[in-house]
Amino acid sequence: MTLRCLALTAVLVLLAAPVLAQPGDLPFPQTEAGIVATLAPWTVDQGEYEPLFDTGEDAESNEPSEEGEEHQETMAGALIAFAPDTADILEQSSSLLDEFGKAFSGELDQGLFSIVGHVDKGLPPQMALDLSLARAEAVKLYLVTNYGLDPNRFLVQGYGDMSPFPEPENGEPEAVGTETGTTEAEAAEAVVVHPNDRIEFISLF
Repeated sequence: MTLRCLALTAVLVLLAAPVLAQPGDLPFPQTEAGIVATLAPWTVDQGEYEPLFDTGEDAESNEPSEEGEEHQETMAGALIAFAPDTADILEQSSSLLDEFGKAFSGELDQGLFSIVGHVDKGLPPQMALDLSLARAEAVKLYLVTNYGLDPNRFLVQGYGDMSPFPEPENGEPEAVGTETGTTEAEAAEAVVVHPNDRIEFISLF
């Protein structure tokens, strides 16, 4: 078993408990650049943040930073539209998933990530868990199939409805169903996605 596989197994154990996103802490980037800026792994060293690996054009090495620095997880949310109570990705979400695909095959091509599915309340607990996992699997399949990504880079989990998105003080969390650049006609026909039905991407290494 390789070192990477052992590390991924350890991460799976650490991520077994649901993580509750805090208001303002979970960004929802919609472009390749925004996704890279959000999910790029970082290390913490005496209060200063440095990239875990250099993805610039002049990078000499992709080796991790100096020993003793601590990795900090980064997270990004994605409001992927699925057919009701299924893991069938709707066409309206293809452009957003393509932005993630470009990021994972581009500047984030050295990273390992967890894809975590969430669903809104209303389903029996086991059905909610199964659906959230199936949706995370569907997102992984889309990225692997369309962008030739190594499936071993993605750990898939489903939290069911156990980690609802915190409601802001002024009421319901904003629901978004379309990406920047959609036409008015497309927006009118789009399925609106509630943040409780989100997909989360978490950088592991």
